Amino acid sequence: MKQQASAIRAAIDIGSITIEVLIARCVPDNLEIIQHQSTLARLGESVDSKGEISRDKFKMALDAVRKYQKLAKNRGAEEILAIATEALREARNSQDFIEAVKGETGIEVQLISGYAEAVLDFFGATYSHNTPSNVGILDVGGGSTEVVTAKNRDITWLTSIPRLWCYT
Repeated sequence: MKQQASAIRAAIDIGSITIEVLIARCVPDNLEIIQHQSTLARLGESVDSKGEISRDKFKMALDAVRKYQKLAKNRGAEEILAIATEALREARNSQDFIEAVKGETGIEVQLISGYAEAVLDFFGATYSHNTPSNVGILDVGGGSTEVVTAKNRDITWLTSIPRLWCYT
């Protein structure tokens, strides 16, 4: 019997400080990382000062998503998932950005809640089979901080705290 080829997927994370892409071959119980890149965008800076993503940051972020889409396609990605976190949760013009990404790339950006971000942090940090079954996760990000505790690999408590510090 012929074995089916592993799927290649890409994930784009649009955060308060960076925009990142991870391209991986996905097989049961394993991810083979093909490529990871990061762009220092600092979207949170403009949101802090004006309440919205500035034109320059908007363009920079859109350019990064376009670049990562091209990279993902060149590396054979069948699907691209894009999520946005705290900077876009707070920006008055986040919907304009999400629509611009969709219009120019076809990628649908999912604006996730702080709690969804905490859950994703947990699963990303505990992906290894060597992770202790009772664990706590702390993600201090540019726009929010997520805290998760788990017992027997099940989340027992989580929270997301927005904007612990401001840009200067």
